Amino acid sequence: MDVFKRFEREVPEWFLDAKLGFMVSWGAFSVPAWGEPIGELGTIDDWKEWFKHNPYAEWYYNTIRIEGSPAREFHKKNFNDCDYDDLLDMWKAEKFQPDEWAKLFAYAGAQYIVPLSKHHDGITLWDAPGT
Repeated sequence: MDVFKRFEREVPEWFLDAKLGFMVSWGAFSVPAWGEPIGELGTIDDWKEWFKHNPYAEWYYNTIRIEGSPAREFHKKNFNDCDYDDLLDMWKAEKFQPDEWAKLFAYAGAQYIVPLSKHHDGITLWDAPGT
């Protein structure tokens, strides 16, 4: 579509040559840091069951809203069934050590890092209106 033409860019040579990179997903879902250990995407054929038993912490906000999901039960038990947004007040970066992360990524051979600045819950990692 022509409307997206303004976003087109040449892919940098360094990126084409990069063999390993990491995408870092960090948000309010990092407070419970929980996902049901059921396996990888595609291991459950029924999508309703997949969402009910989603193993990805990034999908915590969605999964705790599904009646009968293990995530919802975990949330009720460990967070007194608080609103998801209440996790924001518990999410602190006091122990965040970006230099240590960078060293670890470099040691692993990473040639790029992509911080996910907004995930499924809609909460941004920058001061944006409404988040």
